[in-house]
Amino acid sequence: MENINTIYDKDFLNEVHRKTGMELSVIDMLSKEFKEKIQPEIDNHYLSHLVSSIESIINKERIERFNVQIANNKNIDKEDRQIIIDFISNNRFRFYPILLRKTKGLPLPASIDFMYKDDGQSSGAIIYYAEEITDKKQLRIFIAHELGHIYFEAVSKITIDKDKYRLEDYINLFALFAIVDKDNFYNYKCKEITEDNVYKSIDSILSILSQVYVK
Repeated sequence: MENINTIYDKDFLNEVHRKTGMELSVIDMLSKEFKEKIQPEIDNHYLSHLVSSIESIINKERIERFNVQIANNKNIDKEDRQIIIDFISNNRFRFYPILLRKTKGLPLPASIDFMYKDDGQSSGAIIYYAEEITDKKQLRIFIAHELGHIYFEAVSKITIDKDKYRLEDYINLFALFAIVDKDNFYNYKCKEITEDNVYKSIDSILSILSQVYVK
């Protein structure tokens, strides 16, 4: 049983059944839902942590700016102003969504469409990536490149000197940093928060949970 390494293996499910005492049918159904519902979504959302981080950085800046505008707006009474500020500040509203969409027939492996407002400021973006490309390593790189366009358009304070470098040089530099940092996280930082054996994982997770969520 030493080669068990996924939540879909029968021996792993039996071990979970033994340790938790829950019915094997329930455990098996949850395993299937992870495989059929959750995992495909994860596979289709490349670099999701990077996407959400960039989205969060932009949203925080936009929220701060919006709250200042609302606070200074004398056409809204004090109570309504506070309701709006509280609503926005509680992250119930996204000023800048970043969406990923798998698409057929793209001329490039990936491309980006910015959503612009009347004042010329972008208010979100959609990254399209080619359904025909099955190499996940390549797709991560292409999507990281498109995220670079968002980063330099809405986040970075670096002055782009077009006399020295092409815009694509800056974007490719971001993609390089993004992929290496992500790989570094998986290769090194994840070791600090994961177990090297799935059976250790079962024991440690249940032990931690049982200290807080007791019957």
